[in-house]
Amino acid sequence: MILLIINLRKFWFFIAIAAVAFVLSACKYGQQTGTQTGGQTTDGSQQTEQAQPSEGGVTVTYTDSGFEPASVTVSAGQTITWTNNSSRTVQIGSANHPTHTVNPELTGGEFVIRLESGESATVTVTKTGTWGYHDHLRPSTIGSVVIE
Repeated sequence: MILLIINLRKFWFFIAIAAVAFVLSACKYGQQTGTQTGGQTTDGSQQTEQAQPSEGGVTVTYTDSGFEPASVTVSAGQTITWTNNSSRTVQIGSANHPTHTVNPELTGGEFVIRLESGESATVTVTKTGTWGYHDHLRPSTIGSVVIE
C-alpha cells in the first residue's frame, strides 16, 4: 500500500511538472509579432515611421534599436532590401514566431534571412496584404510590410 502511494505521488509530481512546462512554452509561443488574419497584422502598437514605395522598392535597416522604419509599404512586384547596420547578427523571419510560415516571401522563401553586421539581402514580394516580421533572435523586435 505504501509503495502504491509513493508511486502515485511520483506520477502526479511528473504530471504537474509537464503541465508547468506546457504552460510556459505556450506563453513563449504567444509572444508573436501580432495576430495574423487574412493577411492583416494587428499588433496594437503604434508604428510612427512609414516608408512609402519608391521606384524599385524599399529598404528596411536593422539597427541596434530595431527595424527602421518599422513599417513599410511596397507595391506587388517590387523589392525589399534588408540591411543590417547593427553591431550584431539579425535573423529576419516572417510572422509568426517561431514558425515563420505566414508569408515566407518576405525572406525569399527561406526560414530566416541571416545578416551579419554590414550585410544586405533583397527579396521581391508579390503577395498583397499586411505582413508582420521580426528578428528571430529577438522576437519582440518587430515590424510590418504592406504589399499593395
